[in-house]
Amino acid sequence: MQCSVAVLGGGMGGLYSAFRLAESGVDVCLFEAADYFGGRIKDVQLASGTADEKRWVHLGGARVDDTHHDVKLLAAELGVEFQWHFYNRDFVSSRGVFGNNSADLVKAYPLLPEDADEGAMLDAIMGEINFDSVRDFAFPDYSKYHTMQDFIRGVWGPEGYQFLRDSFRFRADFLGTDIRSYLEFLHLDIVESSFPFFTGYAVGGYSALARALESKIKQNSSKVFKNEAVLDIHGSAGRYNIVTQRYNVTAAKVINAIDPGAFACVTGNIAEALQQ
Repeated sequence: MQCSVAVLGGGMGGLYSAFRLAESGVDVCLFEAADYFGGRIKDVQLASGTADEKRWVHLGGARVDDTHHDVKLLAAELGVEFQWHFYNRDFVSSRGVFGNNSADLVKAYPLLPEDADEGAMLDAIMGEINFDSVRDFAFPDYSKYHTMQDFIRGVWGPEGYQFLRDSFRFRADFLGTDIRSYLEFLHLDIVESSFPFFTGYAVGGYSALARALESKIKQNSSKVFKNEAVLDIHGSAGRYNIVTQRYNVTAAKVINAIDPGAFACVTGNIAEALQQ
């Protein structure tokens, strides 16, 4: 197979890249190892009820905030509608304990330090937030650690790490992430979130965005492949060779949007250079 640009990984980043390129007339081929596009954005539809009554259950990201203007503009461009209402509260289960916020769950973690609650833990991990100049980041010293989960373990121990993993945000969206990148995201997210929280839920599940992007890419005569893991990336600038489970692909350019954990298993001189 030959294409101008090979996009590797069909999460939202890879999908969006392929969409914009295909829209501009570039010959794109997109490869995703899973049986769906969207990465962390995944919904399942309950089997009961008529077609109009079926409900979507979110397994990943579920909603947008009123300040997420880029996502709202993209949704409008793709024809994805949102239902909006004021956010009420979560209902979370951890270690058999149910609660509406992390404070309700603390009793399930008896080895936590006495002064540990989600607020104190985040303060220690994030450093001071500058609400007047949000991009002037002031972070604590994390130089001894490599990933965000290592940093959390180092500050709060294994029980603190498990508590945040089980209860905070989207349940461990910090796993495997670069520390500085994730801390920058937290600072920006906390400052830029609207209050009171006005949230939107996509009609058809948040994965409606991924399905719409996939459809648009196909409409622009580019190729998309699910269940097609990338095994090897080699070659040099201007002529890259990608080996997947079923194809040998030649591309002038490559966009690598593979999940970092999975990418560690990809071979080839290009993959190894990126891994280093």
